[in-house]
Amino acid sequence: MGVDAVAGVAPDRHVGERVRLLLMIAALLVLPVVIVRASLPSVTWRPGADEGYFLQYSSRVAEHGLGELRVLFAEYLAGGDRRYFPSPLRLTTILVDALAIRIGGPRFESLQAVAFVSFLVLLALVFLEVRRAFSERTALWTTFLVSVSPLHLAMARRALSDSLIATLVLVCIGLTVRGLTEQRGPRWWVGVAAACSVTFLARELNLFLVPVLLALILLHALWRRTRPSLWALSAVSVVPLAFAVAIAAVAAGGLTTAWQALRTTVAQDAGNEYIGRFGGGPWFRYVLDYLLVSPWTTLAYVVWLGWLASTRDADETWAWALVPILVVAVLTPFSKSLRYVVALEAPMRLGAVLLLQRALGDRTGNRLATAGMAAALLVVAWIDLHAFRGLFTDGQIYDPASFNLLLWRHLLP
Repeated sequence: MGVDAVAGVAPDRHVGERVRLLLMIAALLVLPVVIVRASLPSVTWRPGADEGYFLQYSSRVAEHGLGELRVLFAEYLAGGDRRYFPSPLRLTTILVDALAIRIGGPRFESLQAVAFVSFLVLLALVFLEVRRAFSERTALWTTFLVSVSPLHLAMARRALSDSLIATLVLVCIGLTVRGLTEQRGPRWWVGVAAACSVTFLARELNLFLVPVLLALILLHALWRRTRPSLWALSAVSVVPLAFAVAIAAVAAGGLTTAWQALRTTVAQDAGNEYIGRFGGGPWFRYVLDYLLVSPWTTLAYVVWLGWLASTRDADETWAWALVPILVVAVLTPFSKSLRYVVALEAPMRLGAVLLLQRALGDRTGNRLATAGMAAALLVVAWIDLHAFRGLFTDGQIYDPASFNLLLWRHLLP
């Protein structure tokens, strides 16, 4: 009897639990799959914008191999308008897209498939992480709310890198938060360093993660009244930066070339007319743009911050609540676009769900509260899907800049 319980029943339960989780995740992915696929016929590709450069870079690498990267760096540094578009320093993005092109051919649709799959992976990760840190009910509500995000749906249908980057950024933040709360050892932080290296090489602006993750580590140490882990501090800063620099130097054909490419990328804002007209503004422009796209989830997140301020909740709850604030603070000096902060949708919508659960008393066995949660989230989903259709399907907005969003809301003449 005891042997059967150990060798038979326990494994069966373990397998059954995994199957149940997979079925739940699959069910949560149905709606975004249907929405994105139904909207694809309305997509118009932009060969002269970032999409075109990603297609060009990845197609050439897919055809000629990794040695083509040095040619791309030389062309980028040669000057001209090319410097205003993505640089070949985005090695992670280029290599992932090159793999997609080897499978699907040199088409925009191949790059769009990367964005689409990245979004689905992000949803699965959100479900698993929120389930671990909070509860299965919270994970279901949160993943559903993220799955109808107008920004995520919009980026998942374009041949851009924003969906991939959002997934990588959330992986780095999630691994760091989990490593801190579970007091993980050196092996865990080696994995964090590897994830950060890959993420830094996906987009230069992803270096914002260094101060954000360092802040989370220091705040966690203050919360627990302990010394910050040197393994954690080095895993999100010195180590991944060193690896990223080494890899970029090899790809570019030298450290000097890689450094020149980074300097050119950083300096492009000054001479880029589009960024000058549409990418400036104060820190609260991110708040304004989020309110224009998804007003109710944004307001709920802000109210949730106020609620937390009057409580001493778990440090993991505070960590996720503070992520959007830290990211916006670090990115304030740079050009602003919601495309750069798509990853913030998950923590903000988590905050909205936690607020509703507290307000409605949502818990297992309370059918009335469950019905209230479902009704509230369905209303929010309907509003979000209406915004997605108006902004990105019918409106054909490529970049969700403030000017375009204000026009759609009829707030500009």
